[in-house]
Amino acid sequence: MMTPAVTKNDVLVRSVDESVETEQPSTLVRKLLFDPEILKNKRRDLFAVNSNLEEWMENYDMEKITAIRENNLEKLRFILENGGNFNACNRNGETILHLACRRGNLDVVRFLVDEAQVEIEVQDDLGRSVLHDICWRPYPDFELMEFIMGKVPPAFLLTEDRRGHTCFDYCRKQDWNQWNRFLHKHARSLQRRASLYNMICQIAKD
Repeated sequence: MMTPAVTKNDVLVRSVDESVETEQPSTLVRKLLFDPEILKNKRRDLFAVNSNLEEWMENYDMEKITAIRENNLEKLRFILENGGNFNACNRNGETILHLACRRGNLDVVRFLVDEAQVEIEVQDDLGRSVLHDICWRPYPDFELMEFIMGKVPPAFLLTEDRRGHTCFDYCRKQDWNQWNRFLHKHARSLQRRASLYNMICQIAKD
């Protein structure tokens, strides 16, 4: 009887499963995205700090902010239909999407991403992405993280802020177990998407 071949990914996922209880999620992400090309693309210069600051600051107003804080989708759609631009940030480079992710309202985040089509891969003046804000929430918000993860290249999970911290470095230690299980659940999908993204980038370079 032949023994089934064990692939590199199978070994990796097995090791992920064994360490799910104690490992820091940021370490686990680096294991999942182990390809050197993926790790090379994690550098902050790939997802530059917002270079459209003045234009985005002009789009930042209390009407939008209030509607987001009140989770008022009707008002948000009214603003959009009347020419409102939701690519907006304050003087610290923190975007409206940062705010919505920090507040954790998935419907508002979906509106901003799918309807208003805001840019996701931006960082504020501290280098923090919307993923940092999701991980900073007082409890794990897996539904929100899964939604944003599906909209960005997997390497974006490795984006570092000015202190050199990725989003998962901000997870509370008591939540590591839950975040690791979440990442383990999405391990194969992340690896497939990362490989595809790198292939597309390589074709574009050629």
